[in-house]
Amino acid sequence: MRTVENSQFRRTGPGPTHEAVDKEDAIHARVLVVDDDVAVRTLLSVVLADDSWDVVVAGTIEEALAIVHDGGITVVVLDRHLVDADGIELLEDLGRATETGTIPVILISARADHDSRVAGLDAGALDFVDKDMTPVELKARVRSHVNHAGRLAALVADRARDQDLLIDASAAMVRATTSVDVARTATSRALGLPDVDLAVVVGFVGPGSGRVIALSGSTVGVSLSSGAPVPPEADRALRAQAGEGPWVEPASGMALSSVIGGAPSLVCAAPLVQDGRTIGILGTASLRGTRERSRILSGTAGLARAAASRFGELLSAEARTRHDLDALEAAVAGNGVASVFQPVVRTETRTVEGFEALTRFRDGQPPEPRFRSAGLLGVGVELQLAAITQQLRAAEALPTTAWVALNLSPSVILDHRLPAVLGRTDRQVVLELTEHDPIDDYDRLLTAFRDLPSSPRLSIDDAGSGYACLAHVLALEPDFVKLDKAWIREVDTDGARQALISGVRGFAEELGAQVIAEGVERVEELAVLEDLGVSLAQGHLLGEPRSAAEAEPTKGPGRP
Repeated sequence: MRTVENSQFRRTGPGPTHEAVDKEDAIHARVLVVDDDVAVRTLLSVVLADDSWDVVVAGTIEEALAIVHDGGITVVVLDRHLVDADGIELLEDLGRATETGTIPVILISARADHDSRVAGLDAGALDFVDKDMTPVELKARVRSHVNHAGRLAALVADRARDQDLLIDASAAMVRATTSVDVARTATSRALGLPDVDLAVVVGFVGPGSGRVIALSGSTVGVSLSSGAPVPPEADRALRAQAGEGPWVEPASGMALSSVIGGAPSLVCAAPLVQDGRTIGILGTASLRGTRERSRILSGTAGLARAAASRFGELLSAEARTRHDLDALEAAVAGNGVASVFQPVVRTETRTVEGFEALTRFRDGQPPEPRFRSAGLLGVGVELQLAAITQQLRAAEALPTTAWVALNLSPSVILDHRLPAVLGRTDRQVVLELTEHDPIDDYDRLLTAFRDLPSSPRLSIDDAGSGYACLAHVLALEPDFVKLDKAWIREVDTDGARQALISGVRGFAEELGAQVIAEGVERVEELAVLEDLGVSLAQGHLLGEPRSAAEAEPTKGPGRP
């Protein structure tokens, strides 16, 4: 490019200037002009002057690279033919001088022939102009690249914000403890998407129609309400649409739009899918005009994917809890519960001394998890009292000479309702303390135990496991000490087990207690227990748990 006086850079009429550009749409930029002719650099600086642009200049490759390396350059206007270098050679160096290598470069040349243009574009230039171009057109070219770079930067920033929103929502969902909390997190975070005024989660729970689980945002002019069922026709349409993945609805005429009501300008929805099953949808709506359709749909789909796993996990857990609560309420009321009795046999005579009462639930749920759930749900004592009441009633069919052992926790002994329950029977009762719960105050427990009617006897369950350690036995001085079945298994071939059982028997005798070995399954085990001086035993070998009507107080098996 020649000096200002001889420049081929054509001047024309005033034409449109930067003042004609909408100031609100103007993007701030730094434009780097690289030319070894100071007059040309000055001319280009004047031509490219703009209220929103900072124009910086460089006369050498080294100066240009240093400026680019410092950052902040939006567009480079580069002379194709420098005195000391080819401008095309600088293109690759400019890319290495930045972290992204995406600064747009406009090459300017007085010899803008076909080969020169192709070489420049192949080297990475985004535009190529000749020096006969008018200042207005050059400025328009630069403005085009500035606007494109600005839009690209805004897009990257928007995506970063949406990603941060999704990460924040995912972390909150992991901490959620109910399915409603997950749904509320999804809808509240969805309001952070651009122009979203309303967000809703519809859950497909059970065989009925979907229901609004959570609703966030403006409800002015809409017909939705939290907890409301979705009309059957709309429910069927929503489920069908959800099977196709995320979707955008027009302002009216489709399922979610009809459920929302009012006049939304845009409605987006995405399914919540767990293990291939649609368990709900997340819907977002803009109640005003928006140009962010793609971004809203993408954000809605991302939040739906983040919510699906935790939402489904908690839904399943809540369904199980509801089932447990229903079963527990029925059990506490005396329904769905049966009692069976397992005989406790004297090893020396093989005669039945008593029976341990056990609870069975008619729905097939194992007793231990059911009682554990009752404790976690705050009705553990009530369930135990209901079971004991039913067991004493059923035990009336047992021989009156046999005692009945009732399993209960320390909390039940301290409960004011236990005396009334025990007062309904004349039978000798053994209260068998379960091993799962610690005892905080032995004196208080023993005082409550001694005040119970009919002078029940006390047994410590599963000595050697849980809280039933020997110190526990020493503090309570029970009438019976039960050995955990883990110590009985294969005792006939294990000398260490025999030594432990012999020691516990001696310890119990010092306290005036009898040892009961539970879990006896083999004749050889029973024979060794008798030789070790264990006075009582129970297990499948000696009698299965049966109803009171089926219980037989007969002699057990003899020695092998």
